[in-house]
Amino acid sequence: MAINKYSPKYSIEISKNYGSRDDDPTGIFSQKNNNCTRYFNSNDSNMADKRSEFQRDRERILHSKSFRRLVDKAQIFTSSKGDHFRTRMTHTLEVNQISRGMTKQLKLNEDLTEAIALAHDIGHTPFGHQGERTLQKLLDEKLPNVELKYRRFKHNLQGLRVLSYLDEKYIGYEGLNLSYQVLEGVLKHTKSCKDKCDKKCDHSCTAIDEFLVNGDKKYLFLDVKHPTTLEGQIVKIADEIAQRGHDLDDAFASRLLSYEEFKEICSIKKLAELKKLTEKAFAEADEAFENGYYFIDKHDAIRSELVSSIIGHLISDVVETSLRNIEAYDHENDELYNNDDKRISKLLIDFSENTSFIVDFLESEISKKVINSYEVANFDNIAERVIETLFETYIKNPKLLPNNTLRRLFRDMRRHGYDVIDFRDSDIKILNKELDEIKNMSDNSGCISEYTKYAILVRCIIDYISGMTDNFALNEYREIIGIKQ
Repeated sequence: MAINKYSPKYSIEISKNYGSRDDDPTGIFSQKNNNCTRYFNSNDSNMADKRSEFQRDRERILHSKSFRRLVDKAQIFTSSKGDHFRTRMTHTLEVNQISRGMTKQLKLNEDLTEAIALAHDIGHTPFGHQGERTLQKLLDEKLPNVELKYRRFKHNLQGLRVLSYLDEKYIGYEGLNLSYQVLEGVLKHTKSCKDKCDKKCDHSCTAIDEFLVNGDKKYLFLDVKHPTTLEGQIVKIADEIAQRGHDLDDAFASRLLSYEEFKEICSIKKLAELKKLTEKAFAEADEAFENGYYFIDKHDAIRSELVSSIIGHLISDVVETSLRNIEAYDHENDELYNNDDKRISKLLIDFSENTSFIVDFLESEISKKVINSYEVANFDNIAERVIETLFETYIKNPKLLPNNTLRRLFRDMRRHGYDVIDFRDSDIKILNKELDEIKNMSDNSGCISEYTKYAILVRCIIDYISGMTDNFALNEYREIIGIKQ
């Protein structure tokens, strides 16, 4: 379907593939290829293409520019800390590996799970969560008179915007034209709403249309807080497992948390299983080194054995608990499941009660030992300064933005019905006058429209900065302040 991208409005057709394939998963509650629904009715499928629908999603993500940029986006520590600390890419690959293992055991759709896992953090900013917090602060400061729901920034929301609009690869449509199953999984892999949510969240505090630029939000089932596919639920919990595992690993590796401290805090009753795993890791390491094992450092050996054991325990618990939940699931009385899409309103992929306590404990302990550390605080301080400087520079002189960003700014303003000039190929006097008028809109205290030219410019700059890698952002910052690289 050919789309005129420069028209302010165009229709969206929903594409539903009702074909069947021999490689559909066998699990009764897995997503099948004939459940796949997309936002553009493109003619991608043909008889020569043997790929499944969700395999096509996975490969579009793998070949996207946004996915490649994850390799240089920080998880907690910047890449300058060392080669062995996680980046956003290595975290994504770990989530993918954990997700696929659980999916295979539960006989669900591995292609769909992998597509969601690979894309779940694709909307992340440079410099980890501090980048996210800084962009949210800038939206609040620069658009104080715009409704709150139109000035939100969170990486899962931005992931929708990246996948449905910003990452352009195909001539026929904007975005990657992924299935709604993948888009919903990306959106719901973490909380979207401000502060704490009720069990059911309709995202009323967030303008989803600001992020799902192409598509119909009803296919995201926003009244259900968790993913409505079991594959999406698996990625959500695999993300939790991966974070707890590698954050603990990084805490030990950076010496911000000692083994002795960890053993001591595992002494409470509800952490008995954690204590048992810790003691076993120490005993096996001691035995190995007493018998002449010197291939790696003992500290590294204990860390590797302990973290691996904890991750394995969490995975086993999820599989066992989820199998019980699936067996008890009353699908005949689930109105959502009895629709054509076979979505599931119940949360079936979960930890047991005791293991959920362990996971919460690990998150709390790492927050105290790592997130509040001097090293992370210093990194966050630098990140905030870099992002604020970049934003202030671009908002003061939008001509410093690259050509593709200015083209998108032109298109966004046309999309919302504004007559605008080309921001690069125009008479300099006319262009400067236009830019001055846009920037002066920020002084209009009575302006509450979410789509003024100024608000569109702010969002466009936010999009540009959020897509940067750590090193690209730092290099841009150095150039702006006049430091030779």
